[in-house]
Amino acid sequence: MQTFENFDHPLRGAVLFMGKYGATRQYAEWIAEETDLPLFDLGKEKPGLFAYDYYILGSSIYLGRLHIRNWLKENWPVLKSKPTLLFSVSGSPAGHPDLEEALQVSLSPEMRKKMYYVPLQGRLILEELPWFLRLMLKFVGRSQKEEETAQRMLYGFDYVEKKYIEPILKWEEDVMTVEQI
Repeated sequence: MQTFENFDHPLRGAVLFMGKYGATRQYAEWIAEETDLPLFDLGKEKPGLFAYDYYILGSSIYLGRLHIRNWLKENWPVLKSKPTLLFSVSGSPAGHPDLEEALQVSLSPEMRKKMYYVPLQGRLILEELPWFLRLMLKFVGRSQKEEETAQRMLYGFDYVEKKYIEPILKWEEDVMTVEQI
């Protein structure tokens, strides 16, 4: 087995994220802290992607779409040839049809095939939202047939816990260990 120390330079990775209300940032900070990778808020920074060998990307799902979708499309020519993990943050649990729909409308088939994907649940603190979003959530929440979804929209939720980044840390560890061909 060959590790990154056998290369001409150590593999360099980066954690990049784009979030809306703070949960994506929290997960990205925990991942950067645990991996010692640099952290970039794509809403404020434009990192030089060519300087990195692999990427951990985080995105909130907002109004049924990945918040990072436009950035991904713009930077896909660089990303597609390097190991990339995408984690999403939303109110939906892993395996929920809303997640698959958000991926389909936000990413090309090639992107979905090439990126490793980890869905994470986030938080919704109604008091921190603008009034029009609170009103919209109440309206949509009352019309939901799925009781659990309705409760999340009407009363909020907070599922953010550090333990949920474990699959991401495992992926990063696996990237750092390259099987010799």
